[in-house]
Parts: sequence; structure tokens; C-alpha cells
Amino acid sequence: MDIERGNLEILFHWIPYNNITTNELNVGEQHDSFHVNQRLYLDQCHHVFAGRSEDEHRNCYAYLQVMMAKKKCYKPSVFQLVLNVAECFLIYQSGDVLCKFEQLLRWREISLNLGQDLFVCAYLADHDLQWREERRNFSWLPIIMSDNRRIQAVLRKGIAENHFHLKGSSRIFELNWICLMNHISGREKEFRMIEKEMQHTGICRKDFGNTLYEKCQKAALYRLYLFHILRETNLSLDALDSLLLDKQRIDIYISELQDAIERARLVYGADVSSTMGHNTDGRYILDYAFRKDLHDFNQNSYRILSGERSFLYACFQACLTQRFSEFQQNIFYRYLKLRIEFRQELIQVNQEVGFKNFSDYEGRKEYFVENYPAYMNEFLTMAIKGQLEREHLKYLEMRVTPKPASVDLYKMLKRYHSVDILQNEDTAEKIRYVMHFPKGDDKQSEIFPEERNRKIRQVNKFRARALVKLMQSHSHWRLDVVGIDACANEIGCRPETFGQIFRYLSHANFSTENTSSLCNVGNTSKSKQLSMTYHVGEDFLDIVDGLRAIDEAILFCGLKRGSRIGHALALGIEPTDYYSGKVYQLLLPKQDLMDDIAWMIYMANAHDCTIDACLHTKLLQKFQELFQDVYQNYYKDYMSKNMQQQSGMSILDYYQSWKLRGDAPVLYRLAWDEFQRRDNNQGNELEIWERFAFNSSSDIPEELRKVHMYYQLNKYYAFDYVVRKHGKEVTAFKVDSAYIDLVRQLQDCMIHKLVKKGIAIETNPSSNYLIGTIKRYDQHPILRFNSRKLEETAPNMSLSVSLNTDDQGVFDTLLENEYALMVLALKKAKDENGKEKYDIENIYEWLDYVREMGLEQVFEK
Repeated sequence: MDIERGNLEILFHWIPYNNITTNELNVGEQHDSFHVNQRLYLDQCHHVFAGRSEDEHRNCYAYLQVMMAKKKCYKPSVFQLVLNVAECFLIYQSGDVLCKFEQLLRWREISLNLGQDLFVCAYLADHDLQWREERRNFSWLPIIMSDNRRIQAVLRKGIAENHFHLKGSSRIFELNWICLMNHISGREKEFRMIEKEMQHTGICRKDFGNTLYEKCQKAALYRLYLFHILRETNLSLDALDSLLLDKQRIDIYISELQDAIERARLVYGADVSSTMGHNTDGRYILDYAFRKDLHDFNQNSYRILSGERSFLYACFQACLTQRFSEFQQNIFYRYLKLRIEFRQELIQVNQEVGFKNFSDYEGRKEYFVENYPAYMNEFLTMAIKGQLEREHLKYLEMRVTPKPASVDLYKMLKRYHSVDILQNEDTAEKIRYVMHFPKGDDKQSEIFPEERNRKIRQVNKFRARALVKLMQSHSHWRLDVVGIDACANEIGCRPETFGQIFRYLSHANFSTENTSSLCNVGNTSKSKQLSMTYHVGEDFLDIVDGLRAIDEAILFCGLKRGSRIGHALALGIEPTDYYSGKVYQLLLPKQDLMDDIAWMIYMANAHDCTIDACLHTKLLQKFQELFQDVYQNYYKDYMSKNMQQQSGMSILDYYQSWKLRGDAPVLYRLAWDEFQRRDNNQGNELEIWERFAFNSSSDIPEELRKVHMYYQLNKYYAFDYVVRKHGKEVTAFKVDSAYIDLVRQLQDCMIHKLVKKGIAIETNPSSNYLIGTIKRYDQHPILRFNSRKLEETAPNMSLSVSLNTDDQGVFDTLLENEYALMVLALKKAKDENGKEKYDIENIYEWLDYVREMGLEQVFEK
């Protein structure tokens, strides 16, 4: 399917939309639905067929002609190509379109780029033409499932979604697109925002001067025009022919276009009511293409998708049967091109790795709907109700960001909980809320040095207090809010930033009865504490840096038995593959490398890891070099006092001082004597928040804070501008086989540590595939975390793991498909001899085993 995939990318991604001619006379060089211009095609081949010669590129073009004419009952066209590719993957069973299980991985690759609806609508258009059926139901699942009944039978026993970001799990592209196609006027602000961070996915940005907004205006015109053709009515719009033929600037006529859309909405659009139970917005029209005659047949949570799907379906039928003229078919081809281009700015389809790339996508999820309440209602409904409608989903833990004020947090949760399906008590029992506290960049000032991540600490302090106040005031949310998390980009924002917040929140005892808001010592009422999870080890500049971050989350935030870690890729990715991808050279801030080396050497010694002598010397020398550079002022003072005792900073001393970073940095502004008194002060005069300023973990000996050197090092680390300035300077570090071997040993040490502590891992295969450095699903770290049932495993080296989706909308996935993708990847996995690596029965046992662990991981109400 690589040739078909490449041809689709060239026709629907690389060749700009305005190279598709709308001239019916076929004069001169032509590129349209029926005649793919060979020169344009060959010019783009190097993007998708880079490993092939020019002669092979010409053969690919010749093969394209074959695929465009495969079905003799239809005229050759690009629409036939879409249909023929769809038929390679899809199957129709009992009224549902399913993906052939053996093709699921390839289906994932192809449909991620262009969208599943493109192929499903073409497939159903042909199917219904052949069987002479009239379709009314278009609200199928946004991600179709495989036809593997055995997987479906296993999952029907019950599954849990333990890592589900609410705002990132709706149908992000579809909702933004439908809203935009119905409200195209006055969108300059949103497009200015998105233009600043365009993904540059390869589409020619010139397109003869057209901006993305102008292209979407064109798409809105094409959609409305074709819709009226399908309804056999006239579209009254001045200069229509000139606009369709690119002879006029469309932005001049945008008001007239919006008026025409409004007329279509009033005449054809279904008038629907909100699915938010306590919503007072009344009724509204979501999409003129979601027609009144479709309303009664599409009443589930995906109803808003019905209009666009029915439109695509009808257009494919009109193209295949030649009901559309050649001009109209070319207009539809243009529309598909523009639709895909916009989609590729909202769904993560580029090949770049790292959390920053994901953040660019994730940040746009509401750009075009946030000012339209009706669509925001559908946005939330689809994310929540769409999950809960599936009976085998037993638990749904939704990650949401708490508001800094308790009254706003209450309103937010009340709105989420107002979705009509949650009015059912059994369904409501499935829902759990996990409050996640966002990380952020560390801003520093030379004029007034502040503690590291001060702004993040402050805003999350307000959020934490608002959460406590809510839990004290409203007994309902004491049950439904079950946990806390720290999310977003971890580079530049260490777990130490969240230490006090996590300690404060995880130690609060909340009554589960209506009579008392808080449970004090000796109180006999039933109480609960918030459980903890933490996004960590997902994005890092070195595996060691990711491992240290995991250790910091445990030590500074107090993760304990029953806690979970989100992603933790650093624990399980193969070091050789990772470092070869970096060409065996690391680039990271001096502070991070220095901390990593100290942590690395201490952990290796503490766990009896084998360290190559040359590597050990190299690490020690690098540490001393970095320390002298970063801690210049402290080093001069230190050396003047310790010249006769030693020649440099002891790594052990530095590591011991590192253990204190979980303390609130403001403590290290205190004078030494005051610091000592504050450390010993356990009196009730301290407010509750301040009692958690010191990290009282049993893993931190009390005597560490009695050592002035450690106090002084932390003071420099937290506040000294020179330390922070030089610490941010990037340095290079070359790794070798000895380093890689040590990293692998440290991974095993950390896995063993998590097993002993009873800390589980939330894995997200498709998310990690797109954000991380793994290239195949069978390379996912979940198999290193726990491969029991598949093969022999070492004692006490199997972690509790679960499969989850993370941001369903951004990654275009569904929980059931995450299970199916892993099963197929394991089935296709080969050993070093090219033979099947796993027994099929063992794979299904492993699937059921992971499913059960997911249920066991759920945070209880």
C-alpha cells in the first residue's frame, strides 16, 4: 500500500488546490479530477517516494492511472483512487463499516493523514449504489473499529480509560471545520492566531498568494455551491461564476457568502436542542448540511458529524455516477484538498517528534468554536457522551485543569456534569475527574531574581486552594474528583515545582458524608484522599534526564503505592535506538547534564550497577567542569574554605543537596538561623499550606537540612541569577556503548523501584508513537514494562500497566483501537530469525491481562 499512500499524498496533500483547473474546455496543460498532470505529479514525487529513481516515479504515475480506472463501471478519476484504496481496508458487516484487522496498522497510517471520513464516505457511496440503498444514518463512530471479534469479546468484559484529556478528546477537526463552514465571516483573529504557528506540513504556502483564511472561504463557497447542486436549487450570490473560476477575490464577497449560508441554514438545517442537561441556550442550527430529514436518524452524540458526512457521501455518489458535471467534480476535488489542508493544522500528522510539536497542535483545539456556545456544547458532549454511550467502558477518568477560583471551578464541573447521559445514575458512576496542574516555561529576571518557576508555582497554588475549597463546600464533588496530576511540557519545569502542591492536596482528608467537609484526626466519619498521577518521562533531552524526572516525581511529590505515572517512556525505550537517532551526541542545558551525572553516578553506586572505569572518570570530570562553570560564585567561596580538604565538589554532597529541591524555594531565602528554626517548627500557628513547604518524605534524612553546604547549594540553585543563566547554556555530550549500557541498567533499577513501590504506568501507544521516538507499535515500552503472558520475565520486574488514548481528538484514535493496534503489532512482530515472536494465544491472554490491570488502576471514589 506504500504506492497508493504516496499517490494519495501527492494528489490530496502536495499539489496545491489551485492547480486543479476549473476550465471545462481542456485547453492547454490540465490537472483535474480526471487528468493528473504528469509534470506536477513528478515534481512532488521526491516528497513521498524519496528512495525511488525518476524512472520508478514514472512507473508510480503509470500505476496511478490504473488505480484511477480500476472499476470499469465508473469513469476514471481521483475519486476512484480514494474508493479503491478504501476497499483495500474496509468491510461492511451488519450495517457497520469495519476495518479488516490485518490491515489496521496500514489503515491507521493512511487515514491519519487524510481523515477516515474521506474513505468511509466513498466506500459507502459505492456500496449503496451497488445495492441501491438509501442511507440516512451518518452518525457512526468517528474512528471505525476492526472486524476482529475476539478482541471485541475481550473488551466487552469491561475496560477503563485512565488517561483522557477532556478538551483534547473531542472531534477537534470536524467540529472546528463544521463551525467554520457555517460561520465563515469575521474569522480574521482566529486565522491570525493559527497562521503564526502553521505546521508547514509541506503544502505550498504560496498558492498564488492565498492565505489559509482565503482558502477556507473558498472551501465554504464550494461546499455551499455543491450543496445547492445536490438539492437541485439555485444559489443566489453575486459574482458566483467569477468566484468559482478564481477571477475575483473572495474576501470582497464574504458578507454575501455568509448571508447565503444563513439562508441555507434556515431553510435546510435541523433545529436541535442542547444535550447539556442544564443548558439554557435553547435550540439551534448546527449545520445546514445536517438537514431536517436527517435529524431523526442521527440522535447520538455524533449527530453534528452527520451533515458533513452526508454531504461527502452524496458528492462521491454524484461524481461516480457523473451526476456532477466535470466542472462540479473539480470543485469537489478542490473542496477535499482544502478540507485536508485545514485538517492537517489541527490533527497531528507531521513527522516531527517532541512535546513542543504536540503542544502547537493541542493549543488550537478550540480556536474556531470557543466563541460559539452551541458548538462548544457539542464539543463537550461528544467528548463525554461519546465515551459513555459504549457500555463496555466501565470507568472514564477525565483530566481537566482546575480554575484558580473555587466558584469558577464549581461552574466548570457543573457544566461538564450536565451532559444529559450523566443524569443516569449508573452512567454517572463511570465518571471520575482528575485535576491536572499545567507545567510551563521558567521565566527569569536579572533585575529581580525569583525562585525557579515562580509564576507556575503561584497560579497552581491558587488552583490547589480553589480545589480544596470546592471539596470542602460541595459533597458531590468530593466523590467525583478522585485525583491530581501535573501535565504539559516537562522540559524546563521539573517535578520539584509541584512538590508542595501535591503534598498539600494528597494529605487532605475529605469527608464523603454531607455532614462534615473535612475529616480531622480522630473523626469517625468516612473520608477519602486524592490519588496522584504525574505526566513524566514523556519528553526529555536524554533518557537519563527522563529517568531522573521520574525519580523526582516520586521523591518530591510523594507518589506512593496506588499512584500512577503517565507515559514514562524513558523507563522503557531501547537506549541503542534512541542514541543512534541522536547520532550519539546529546545537547542539553549544563544544569540538567550536571544534575543527570550526579544522579546517574549515585544511583549506579547505590544499586551496584557496573560502570566502565573510563566512563566513570569521564563523568566525574564533566561534572566538575560543569559545576565550576555554573556555580562560579559558590565555587570560589567553597574552594577558599576547602582547598586543603579536597580538589572539587563531592558528587555525593551535590546529590544530597539535590534531595532538598522538593522543599519550597522561599525557605532558602531565610537566613541560616531562621531556616533552622523554621525546619523545627511544627506548631499549629502555621497555616495548612505552609506545613507542606518542607518535604517530609521518609526518603530524605532529617539531618540533610542541618548541613549548611546543602542549604547554601539550594539557595544558589533556586535564586542565583548567574547559576540560572549559566545553567541554561547548552552543552554537547558524546555518548558511547559504555554509557548506553549504564543507561539500560538504570532503566532496570527504576522499573524495579516502581514495582516495589506499587506505582503503575498509564501508557498511550498512539500518542507516544506520534510524540516520542518509537517507530513501531511493537517497540512500545509497555512490552518492557510488562510482557508477562507473552514471554518469561525476571522476578519483580513487571509493572502494572494500562492502555489509554491521551488526547483522542489530536491523535485521531479510540480506546478500542489502541488495544487492537497493539494486538496486531504483536502478531506481526518477528524475532531475530524472522519468525513470529509471540504465540497468538499468549497475545490474547496479554490483552486480557492489560485490560484487567486498567480496571485495577482506577482511582476509587
